[in-house]
Amino acid sequence: MASVEAAPTPWLVIVNPAAGAGRGGGRWPGLAAALHRQGLSFEAVLTRAPGDAGAAAARAVRERRAVVIAAGGDGTISEVVNGLLHARPRDRPLPALGVLPLGTAQDFARSLGLPLVPEAAVAYLRHARPTPLDVGRTRLGDGAIRYFVTYAGTGFDALVVARAQTWGPRWRGALPYVVGFFHVLRGYANQQFSLWLDGQPLVSQRRINMIIVANGGNYAGLLRMAPGASMRDGWLDVIVIGDVGRLEFLLSVPLALSGRHLAHPKVTALRAREVVITAREPLPVQHDGEVAGPLPAHIDVLPGALPVLLRPD
Repeated sequence: MASVEAAPTPWLVIVNPAAGAGRGGGRWPGLAAALHRQGLSFEAVLTRAPGDAGAAAARAVRERRAVVIAAGGDGTISEVVNGLLHARPRDRPLPALGVLPLGTAQDFARSLGLPLVPEAAVAYLRHARPTPLDVGRTRLGDGAIRYFVTYAGTGFDALVVARAQTWGPRWRGALPYVVGFFHVLRGYANQQFSLWLDGQPLVSQRRINMIIVANGGNYAGLLRMAPGASMRDGWLDVIVIGDVGRLEFLLSVPLALSGRHLAHPKVTALRAREVVITAREPLPVQHDGEVAGPLPAHIDVLPGALPVLLRPD
């Protein structure tokens, strides 16, 4: 496989200035200088509104760029990945995805063991090589098809994300998610879900707190919701949080810092290549910390569909 240095076309760096509670724009000039010092040839695009990152990624596919760098958080990465995959050609590989971590949670970077300090990530990218990783694909109730790199979820967590996004323009960083967590917890009632794995019915109209479909191990920053998940094995890890009460749920959250929540009697961990989720009530689905669309959700894994810049070690 050709090295990144030998790429015949320049890199495209997609920068989200609002990432990291609005600090991304201030950090970009220093990172641009660091990329130049590494001898890397690139064009930079600074996003201004939702959708800009996806449009820039799609343009990179059309222009046959070798590499697209997402400089932002998990939301930026997710938008870039969706732009790449929706524009993917049949006759050639996608540009390789690289990450300059400027966000808050950084679940994608943490799941892969990537540097979390942007300056260290620049040096890492200089010696990285395209490596095929799995991607999750969801067909949603509104007919849309969306992709995720780390996890999808519905139930309690998706309602937290939906609530946080209503406050996002006023509050940045982790604050809207923390406030949204307690706001939803106060009034949330576990929902009636049905769940199929690889065509087999697993749950039929059972009260469940939430369902996580994981491609990577990290979740919401420091939580290890699916500690056994791998982006290279062609499987999705499915974590079902059952009919837990509010206090029981709240006390169990710290266990997820180390993956010990999987030992809870109301938590079920499974694996599948295809997952179908329906619910009695209309509920949203979240992808990588962003609302993707409504249930029902038909989720499958695309093995090795996304080339990502990783170092062999």
